[in-house]
Amino acid sequence: MKSGVAVYEAIDGGNDFVLKDFNHAAERIEQVAMMDVVGRSVLHVFPAIKEFGLFEVLQNVWRDGVHRHHPVSYYKDGRIEGWRENYLYKLPSGEVVAIYDDVTENKKMEEEIRMLAVTDPLTGLYNRRGFMALADQQIKAADRTNKKMSLLFIDLDGMKQINDTWGHEEGDRALMNAVTILKQTFRESDVMARMGGDEFAVLAVDAAENPEIVVKRLAGQIALHNALPDRRYEISMSIGTTVYDPQSPCSLDVLISRADTLMYEQKKTKSVNTSETGR
Repeated sequence: MKSGVAVYEAIDGGNDFVLKDFNHAAERIEQVAMMDVVGRSVLHVFPAIKEFGLFEVLQNVWRDGVHRHHPVSYYKDGRIEGWRENYLYKLPSGEVVAIYDDVTENKKMEEEIRMLAVTDPLTGLYNRRGFMALADQQIKAADRTNKKMSLLFIDLDGMKQINDTWGHEEGDRALMNAVTILKQTFRESDVMARMGGDEFAVLAVDAAENPEIVVKRLAGQIALHNALPDRRYEISMSIGTTVYDPQSPCSLDVLISRADTLMYEQKKTKSVNTSETGR
């Protein structure tokens, strides 16, 4: 039988349960031999069972005889951990039986699929979908706490020239160099994403009052990178910044549009200056 089966007998008026039986699947799932658990208190064998939520379900099934489903939940104590799904029934003998499955691998697979859906495969940052979901959550939190946040929309300059001159593999390295610079500039609590192509967005949740300080810090990290020896080209970024203010709320799309417009204005200015310099 693939599912684990554990039989419990109530003691002390239902304030505790003693394990009466344990099948081979349960031994495999819980990594313990039947002889080491039968006759022992479930609170001692599985000390985190109350936090897990199963102990209360055991009590309820024993008291009223109504079978119950304890949905997929995470169990962890000092010995084992994993995701379990339980179905509990009261036997005519008065004992309670739990039939359950270890769904840890399924949960891991679900998490991997979820991360693939919101993560950019090249850079490991969030993709546009992931950024929009997380940034929207941060905006709702900012509204509750009346906290400002800075949004930076960033374009990596000169990517076409890098790709045309040294190939797309070098272009990918340039993107990864940009990611390294961003990670060295921003905090783990900030939401960073590759929005597509050579565009990035950062929601700096703790840099609301002085976004120019963050931009200056970013410029410093870019300069440090470009000062490294054997650089084929310099990393350059055009940046647009805007502040989300709960006192003057706006949608995430509007916030991104404002920062995007400012970024393109800076890129246009750079292009004009470059042209004039080359005359």
